[in-house]
Amino acid sequence: SYDLTKHRSLCEMEAHTQSPSIVHGDFHPGNVLVNDGRVSGIIDFSFASVSDKHSDLGRFMGRSNPALGAALVENYQAKTHISCDPQKIQVVVDVFKYVEYKYVEYMQSNHPEITIPQSVLQASALEAAKLKA
Repeated sequence: SYDLTKHRSLCEMEAHTQSPSIVHGDFHPGNVLVNDGRVSGIIDFSFASVSDKHSDLGRFMGRSNPALGAALVENYQAKTHISCDPQKIQVVVDVFKYVEYKYVEYMQSNHPEITIPQSVLQASALEAAKLKA
């Protein structure tokens, strides 16, 4: 069972954004190209859309280590001179952690032949424990 109400907070945030932005839609470390320690490109814009700026920031933070995510937000604010709302970022993190948890659950139930990385299983177990609490 998938709880669509989990997305309500994300929809509310996007509906009330004061300054819509073009967002990547699937922003995470795997879509960032690095050469000699510097970002050289961003790839995979298949989910690009107009949304709230917190969307990409939250997706990245939820799929990277906390220090890297915090550095992204800090640098974003410094470069754009636009402040970010940590609560909005957390809304995005929470929604997509739930999405990924449900995806892992689906894959385990319907495709046991696929090996899921241990780190993904651990993150999914943490999300399951949080939802049961």
